[in-house]
Amino acid sequence: MRKFYLLVSLTMFVLLNSCALKHGVFDVTLKTVVEPLAPNKSHPYSKIYVEKGSSPISHYDDKRMHITWRVDASKFYVELENKTPNYLVILWDGAMFMDDLNGAEHLAARGDNNFRSYKKGYEEQESIIMPFDKIKDELVPSSHVAYFSKRYQSLDKHYLFYNSWGYPEGAVSRDMESYVGTELALMIPMEINGVIKEFVFTFGIDKYSFKKGGF
Repeated sequence: MRKFYLLVSLTMFVLLNSCALKHGVFDVTLKTVVEPLAPNKSHPYSKIYVEKGSSPISHYDDKRMHITWRVDASKFYVELENKTPNYLVILWDGAMFMDDLNGAEHLAARGDNNFRSYKKGYEEQESIIMPFDKIKDELVPSSHVAYFSKRYQSLDKHYLFYNSWGYPEGAVSRDMESYVGTELALMIPMEINGVIKEFVFTFGIDKYSFKKGGF
C-alpha cells in the first residue's frame, strides 16, 4: 500500500510540474506576397491582414484566391480557396522554404502526404483546387522531418525556429529575442489560367512569449 501511495504521489508531482513548465512561442505573421508579372501587367488588387490572438492568423486575399496561414512551433497550416470559375493548380513539387537566418533552402514537405518529401527522390503531387472550392494542408521544411521510430514509422517534426522546452525562462529569453525581426520565405508555384507563377510568401517573427503546458 505504501508503494502505491508513493507511486501516486510521484505521478501527481510529475504532472503538476509538467503543467507548470513554460515554453517559448513566437508570433509569426505574413508580411509580403510577391507575384511575378508579365510585361506591361500591373499587380491585381490584393490585401494582407492579420487576426490577432494567442496564435495569429494571417490572410492573403485577391480576386483569384484567399489564403489563410497559421504558424505554430513546428508547422505552417494553410488553407487555399479558389475564388474563380477555373481550376487552380498548386505545384507542390517546386514549393520551397527560404531561410533568412542562414540562406538555406528546403523543400516543403506536406502533411497531406505524411511529410514524405523528406525522403530523397520523392516528388510531391500537385493539388487541383476546383472552382470555388478550398483545400487545407500542413507544411514544414523537409530537413525538419525525420523518423522518430523506425519500428512504428512515426515522424518527428522539429521546431521551426528554436526549442525552448524544458529550459528556464531566463535562460532562453536572449536566444529567443535574437529571432525577433527575422524572416522566413515560402515559394509556392501555382498554375492560374494556364500560366505558372512562383508566389513568394514572406513571414516575419513579430515577438515571443512564454506559455504554460506542452508543445
